Amino acid sequence: MTAWDVLEHCADPKATLRVIVKLLKPGGMFVRVPDFSFMQDKLPTDFAASYLKWIYPLDPDQRAFHFTPRSLQYFFNELGLTIVQNWQSQDDEYTPRLDGRYPIWLKEMSLHKIACEMNFLVRYAVQDNSLQI
Repeated sequence: MTAWDVLEHCADPKATLRVIVKLLKPGGMFVRVPDFSFMQDKLPTDFAASYLKWIYPLDPDQRAFHFTPRSLQYFFNELGLTIVQNWQSQDDEYTPRLDGRYPIWLKEMSLHKIACEMNFLVRYAVQDNSLQI
């Protein structure tokens, strides 16, 4: 199963993951969410303002929740899921690529080690899929 840019829009992401885990056949799933880790960094003011406007808008109509690797791992652990593999990606499908500033944003993101997205392959830590919904 794939949850591609879904959890951040759910009213209760942990409950959503719980239902997904209950419905899954043994194995695992792919989860992708925007990476909110950049908020822990001290970024240049101009870059941070541009990033929040064009790449990661904080508009509540966009996302109900914001995740860091640690916060998402907390949900996975609580539901008996282990991370098999995880990686970050700079590029995402919502960034305005046709904007002339796009290459500049990518360069700045590399400089500050910022990723747009977090990607996880997770599987059951325990083969017993008896979580109660």
